[in-house]
Amino acid sequence: MKVPFIKMLQLFGSAVDVIDEHPLFGSISYNQEDFNSWFCSELIAEGLETAGVLSGVNASEVTPVDICQFNIFKKRYVQLKGKGRVIGGFNSLKADNWGQIA
Repeated sequence: MKVPFIKMLQLFGSAVDVIDEHPLFGSISYNQEDFNSWFCSELIAEGLETAGVLSGVNASEVTPVDICQFNIFKKRYVQLKGKGRVIGGFNSLKADNWGQIA
């Protein structure tokens, strides 16, 4: 499946959050929510917000690693496939208002 150019820009924007609040570069890296098409993490974040698990989340700014790091899980997790590995920062971030510019 071919990824539309605008979704590629969104992918870039969600990965470089460090410059979201920069006066010049913020417009390049900050994503407005766009639900015309979905990345997996975007769909999960919006579903969690709709279910009331998260609040104030900009789903278009969420990456798969962010989902794993949100403090919404039990402390123990089970890997279903592949060589076992630790998820860095698992369950360590407060997710409320994630991806919003202050």
